[in-house]
Amino acid sequence: MKLNERISYGAVAAAVAMACAGGAGVAPSVADAATLGGATLVMSKQSNALATSGATQLVTLTATLGANYLSADRVKLSASPSTLALFPSTGKPADVSCGGATLGASNYNSTDVSYRANGSIAESQVCTFVVAVRPAAISGTVGISYQAFFGSSSDVADSASARTVARVVDQFASAIKTTLNNTVDVNNSRFHYTTDDGTVSGNTNLISAGREDQLVIGLTNASSSVVTAATVTSVTVTVLGDFSFLDDDGTAGCATNDIGGNFGVATELDSAGTLAISADCRSLTFTTSADQATGDITIALGKSQAASATAGTNTAGVAVEKVLTAPQEFSASVAFTYYNTARGATTTASVTTTANEAGNAGKWDLNGASINVGFMPYTAGTSRILNLTNRSTQTGAVTVSAINESGVECPAFSVGSIGATSILNISSAVDTGIRACYGASFEGRVALSLVANIPGTQAELYSGYNRSGSLSTVFNTSNGK
Repeated sequence: MKLNERISYGAVAAAVAMACAGGAGVAPSVADAATLGGATLVMSKQSNALATSGATQLVTLTATLGANYLSADRVKLSASPSTLALFPSTGKPADVSCGGATLGASNYNSTDVSYRANGSIAESQVCTFVVAVRPAAISGTVGISYQAFFGSSSDVADSASARTVARVVDQFASAIKTTLNNTVDVNNSRFHYTTDDGTVSGNTNLISAGREDQLVIGLTNASSSVVTAATVTSVTVTVLGDFSFLDDDGTAGCATNDIGGNFGVATELDSAGTLAISADCRSLTFTTSADQATGDITIALGKSQAASATAGTNTAGVAVEKVLTAPQEFSASVAFTYYNTARGATTTASVTTTANEAGNAGKWDLNGASINVGFMPYTAGTSRILNLTNRSTQTGAVTVSAINESGVECPAFSVGSIGATSILNISSAVDTGIRACYGASFEGRVALSLVANIPGTQAELYSGYNRSGSLSTVFNTSNGK
């Protein structure tokens, strides 16, 4: 056997150089590292999860040999991690032609594919391997390593560490780009904001007459950047908050006709989707078809009349305009519905790309008085004492909302209007509202939230209760600092 038929030229040169330099005579290695190359397949995580176990995707791997190969030398490709069960259990891989000889596929299983040379192949030849992988088995990064064995020896004679040949990415993504962030104006009876997103440079004015606050959510469908991409059927954006200002048709509860109603308006920039609201006015849902799976969703909230307008009435003559509830936080979520393209629409699934988190969609502030009372008892022999002081020169409406110890909410109700530099006793009005919400015989404990259309720094609430002649004061956020 000729020397250069087995030992690489690089190894011989290294040995000669060492000898000339008076080296210690370390034997040249025949396990020169082969070099692996080839493109990395980027796969859809969502589509892979729905793929059938037998579905395959071809992967191309090039190996630049680091030594001379002879007939009957063996090559093995191994999946990394070895527990992946990467290669299909059936279907013999294609033979590989390189350097005038053939590496014939012999043994193969779920983690390894072996080849045997039928002739000599010179060092530095590039061999191109095409093997099938199973998308259903791939949920992370996939590597394929290379080893060569000369003759019947079990020693590794040429090798290359694992090269990444496939990886998965999330095909879908979303991000809240602009939050709801306006201030409800008590100087306009809480019917409008202090500013208008519709007049901001670069924005589209969606509510032409009044002021609006815009929520912008960006959507991404990376279908063109992945192989075996999933097919989108719809995208759903859900925004949670108190949207009771939309309930302006004179009937209790929110419905579709309230969205673009008499005064309160919720609208979206692209009419291709559908905007809906829950009956309790706590959830806005925008559902769009697949054509809007990439781009921005812009939802605008506000009033349809000019900011200088006062409360209006509907055609039946019933006053129905509702105030904008503030302060409050909003949360939003985004979900893509899709299916595995190869299998068809029967494989539909969904993924949430933005999860509901308190305040992630923004908040509304109030440039007026907002006071919370953490505890107020409604028990036998107990009466409430609630006095609101206004030290400002502004007159304003006052509303109260509540939640009981079972978590049942009582929507905001009017307890009157407070004059400039005056004190308003709201005890009886609050009792009436609480009884209307929870029943005439209600007994229990509630937390109260008061909002007044007066400057917050000039408002103070005294809160307490009398039980069998014994007076107890309850601190609140206006006097318990």
